[in-house]
Amino acid sequence: MQPNWFIAFTLEITGLSLPLAPDGLRVFSPQDRHLTVAFLGRLPEDAVFNSWARAKQLPWEMVNGGFSEIRLLGGSAWSAIVRSSVPDVSDMLNQRESLCAAAGVPADDRKILPHVTLARMPRNPVSSVREHIVQWSEAIRLDSARFVTTGLGLFSWAEDRKQHLFKVVEHLAF
Repeated sequence: MQPNWFIAFTLEITGLSLPLAPDGLRVFSPQDRHLTVAFLGRLPEDAVFNSWARAKQLPWEMVNGGFSEIRLLGGSAWSAIVRSSVPDVSDMLNQRESLCAAAGVPADDRKILPHVTLARMPRNPVSSVREHIVQWSEAIRLDSARFVTTGLGLFSWAEDRKQHLFKVVEHLAF
């Protein structure tokens, strides 16, 4: 199966402590946490690297920020929503149209909601499992959690997805 590709900020997150995960919840390792700029999908590598070449031409900055809340996105992803950042990361996320165009794919037309996915649960968990996962998410405290972008990465699937979900294929350090 052809892997998904995306361009995202690589991150260093401090002050975040996650409770012990209940059964059925896959917590992302720190290496897998990122802030997506453009989701490219399953594409031939030449299209992916056209987008990456475009990304390397754009002006990116190191971003410092915090989080406001934990929210369930897309039905299975527990994510920390970005509260504030300096500079405003939303401005940089607007580059997704340019990056998707360079790959020859349409950009996601949903409103940009800067977030970092922390964990995924099964699509339709039984109610008892879902209840434990919701309790887990409610126990997360974001008061002192901060992030800094360390660079921009071209991501794809990791070879061994039991260890890590993603790998950084190329990286542009800040």
